[in-house]
Amino acid sequence: MDTKLRSKFLILITWFLLSDVTIAAEIVVSGLKSSPLDLLRADAELGDNPVIGRLACPAFTRLNLAIKGSEGLIARNVELNKSQLLWKFELRTGIYWWSGKKLLPSEVVNFVEENLENAITNQGLSQWKIPAFKITANEKYVEVLWESKPEFGPFVLNGIPVHRKSDKYAPLGFECVGLYSLHSSKNGLTMKPTSGYPQRRKKIELIDDLTLKSGMRFSLGNSTGGNPWSRLSDEKANCDGTILQPDFSLIMWNLKSANIRKAEIRKSLTMLTPRGALLRSGTGDLGELVTSIIPRQHPGYNSSLKIRPHDTKLAMKAFDDVGIKRVTSDGYRRDTSSKIFEIRLVKEDDSAGIIEKVLIDAFAAVGIRLKLVLKGDRNDTEDGIITGVSVDWPQVNFLADLHSKGNGLFGLNDSSTNMDQLLLDYSKSLTFEKPDFSLLEKIHGKIYSAEPFTVIMQHSQCINVTNEYKSKLRVVDFINPDWFKRLSN
Repeated sequence: MDTKLRSKFLILITWFLLSDVTIAAEIVVSGLKSSPLDLLRADAELGDNPVIGRLACPAFTRLNLAIKGSEGLIARNVELNKSQLLWKFELRTGIYWWSGKKLLPSEVVNFVEENLENAITNQGLSQWKIPAFKITANEKYVEVLWESKPEFGPFVLNGIPVHRKSDKYAPLGFECVGLYSLHSSKNGLTMKPTSGYPQRRKKIELIDDLTLKSGMRFSLGNSTGGNPWSRLSDEKANCDGTILQPDFSLIMWNLKSANIRKAEIRKSLTMLTPRGALLRSGTGDLGELVTSIIPRQHPGYNSSLKIRPHDTKLAMKAFDDVGIKRVTSDGYRRDTSSKIFEIRLVKEDDSAGIIEKVLIDAFAAVGIRLKLVLKGDRNDTEDGIITGVSVDWPQVNFLADLHSKGNGLFGLNDSSTNMDQLLLDYSKSLTFEKPDFSLLEKIHGKIYSAEPFTVIMQHSQCINVTNEYKSKLRVVDFINPDWFKRLSN
């Protein structure tokens, strides 16, 4: 089973602890752990990150789900003429590189020249023809003139920050235009205000050592250890606010396994999983039950799809209907060849957790034997893996992962599903001002019908702040890409 999703799609969920030691800094934030500087890539939609992206490496243009559309950022305004041959980007004035030097129109031209074709290739999975084009600029505008009408739109650079190569900011290898510059520090990451901007700003410390006290603390519930399922209390987490994250815990099924090749079997296994109980006992209700790995708060989430119920009787009937019956004295279900029906799942580590016990008990109750295999002992014949994913926010674009010309994960792209075309059409719509989120709803529906994974929950982050931030926190809209900027100002 191939569970290697591209880096921006798959990350294991990080769990945090808090305590009471003080650190001296102007704004100290714990729990918003970022990648090490040497792993950050400016061409990988870093600008969509609401913290280090928005403040240190803001995007040229961006998708803003608060308005359900795309807009300019460093490019103040974006115009598309009637023939769609001319893209016109109005430049925002008073923008500075981390070094304190003013951003020049010629440098924006260089940025567009260096990133446009790669962005088109990545966004279209090399399926779109790229006409010849010419880029010009004056003090106010950068213009892209196409030789023939492109099939994609001017927001194809969404999420990519204006950046250039620089050895000064090692180990990054680049610098951005932004309100802050990024630097490694003893405790994590330091964001230093960029010179040139008139407004005086506080330095921001993003700390990794969560034994240190902070003005803003982000956590994923009251788990008492590294394993998220070690928390057994049904008590709700005590939070000043919560942020629904594009992060999911799930069982990713191996569709090549004969055991679970049929969608009806996978759906039955989902119905056997007591996801509501796991949400309450594992996270203190910090999360939501969802029908797929499309975040519930996204406009492309198909709310007409119903959460599969925790229904043991319905699951048992489904197993009976496909010939996996409980007919022997040992209590196990057997297939038509009288072989015990056993589900083998890969787990990330050897630490005991509530999810394992709950799954073993839930499956055993209907006669299914569950065997858990350590990740290091896997042989790719297992039926699935218990893991976590974080999806591409805010676009939630699965083109590279699900399309047959990409990773082709889960085999969802046969001719009957039309999935490949839906994925391409949605990705293309994201390059225009008003994306067609109904296409993502259709993709959601097809994933839901195939049930390639059992989504246990979508996670929320708990945020606790000191008094100086409480009034701001009450009015922050977390779907707005400027939410952290407004909270920290």
